[in-house]
Amino acid sequence: EGISYAEANLEEGEFQDAIIMAFDTYGGESFVADVANSAIEAASGMKAVTGVSDKIGTRTDIPGVGYVSTDDTDDPVVVVSVNELEQIAVVASAMIGAALGNKNTYLVKRHTACNVLPGSVLVSVTALMNGNMIDLSIPFENKTRILG
Repeated sequence: EGISYAEANLEEGEFQDAIIMAFDTYGGESFVADVANSAIEAASGMKAVTGVSDKIGTRTDIPGVGYVSTDDTDDPVVVVSVNELEQIAVVASAMIGAALGNKNTYLVKRHTACNVLPGSVLVSVTALMNGNMIDLSIPFENKTRILG
């Protein structure tokens, strides 16, 4: 497999917050780029979003390394920078919803086993907030629970 790489612009300031989506495939290589690009499109243009990584499938220059494209990895990474704390949940939820709307795509908690059938895409979502890594799968699961 090739290198998974993404970058997004950050605004100047004290806090540099970002949402990172990492994709892995279990036989879902043929459509993983569509899943990742759905998340990119969902975040693009949203309030407080200051940078979005390039769409998967474009040739990306990795400083000091070379180039990577969809032909070189089946495990893409998406990164979005956000400059308002309150908007992290809004943007992340939109990205997660867009990704999960694709066929055979599953949100997973970091460092857990996931039992899926071949032909699937797995996605983990992490917030980088003030230097701290936060797994967003559990808060998303809690927010999407049907109360009653």
